[in-house]
Amino acid sequence: AINLAGKYPDRMAILKNAGIVINIPSIYQPSSRSFDAPTGAPETPEVRRKRIADDLGSLKQFLREAKRYSEMRARTPLGTTGIDSGLEALLPVIRGERPAICTADHFRDIRAAVELGDEFGLKIVIAGGAEAWKVADLLAKKKIGVLYSAVHELPRSAEDPYDVTFTTPETLRRAGVPFAIVSGASSDVRNLPYRASLAAAYGLEREDALKSITIWPAQILGIADKVGSIETGKLANLLVSRGDPLDLRSEIKYVFIDGAEVPAGNRNLEKFEEFRPALTK
Repeated sequence: AINLAGKYPDRMAILKNAGIVINIPSIYQPSSRSFDAPTGAPETPEVRRKRIADDLGSLKQFLREAKRYSEMRARTPLGTTGIDSGLEALLPVIRGERPAICTADHFRDIRAAVELGDEFGLKIVIAGGAEAWKVADLLAKKKIGVLYSAVHELPRSAEDPYDVTFTTPETLRRAGVPFAIVSGASSDVRNLPYRASLAAAYGLEREDALKSITIWPAQILGIADKVGSIETGKLANLLVSRGDPLDLRSEIKYVFIDGAEVPAGNRNLEKFEEFRPALTK
């Protein structure tokens, strides 16, 4: 977790190790019309099942090795044995100090992530969660947070309601699932407020929509004591807007990160000012 402005990465960090991302082997196969459809011939069901079983087996074996390494490190003083940098990075996750952020969209993949957490004692967070609405009760029971990135996506199944990606945030809220709305890709961060506003248009209370991109993600990642709301003792990360920040028509006037104002200039504005005289003649 980092501040998105600053000169030095170590000073920009809010939490240097917020978790480890684990890619859950996916049963989902995009249709030929999808942008993320695989090239070549589609997998047969048998081939897909074998691939998933093999990949999941490899993942579990790696986690078993990490668990043994953690037990060895607990018994052995640092410096008296070789350090495995790959397994060392997993120690906070294996010990339950940091979450395993599992990328999963299909409801069966989400269940697989939950089962993985149960088997290895991991603190699970779901990233993606397109079909989290189908297993909302399970996620609520396990108190598993969802970093939901599918607001601007199409439904995964032809049988799903047309608006299911818009209504999922409210479905999760009603079920008691901790969730946050995220962009899913750095190229789409600019649309994050409008993802939240779209969820608000389909049932989520507007205040909750704002929380879903501020305090709730901070709580899921364990940094709510530092960011996510305007409170004494927290970092001065805030913005000032003319109008509702979730409204496409609003103008962001000022942005502050860690108390320092972030310059608002950008190439689009610079070019607009450059050619304004020609436009007003």
